[in-house]
Amino acid sequence: WQSVLLVTSANHMPRAYGCFVAERLPVDALPVDFRSYGSDYTGELIPRADHLERSSAAIREWFGRVVYRARGYTR
Repeated sequence: WQSVLLVTSANHMPRAYGCFVAERLPVDALPVDFRSYGSDYTGELIPRADHLERSSAAIREWFGRVVYRARGYTR
């Protein structure tokens, strides 16, 4: 192969890209599905469910990156 086109969510790109690099495959990356959130802070003290979901998704991805690196799947 001359190169691989990797298309995945921008959130997952670092981990996915690392997997291909670990296998020494040349990769062209195309991150999609960018997520950005504006500041919608209203001064409320009770957390909203959608904010908790965003936080848990981010924590899960970061934990996945740590596990992949520890197991040698990524570099």
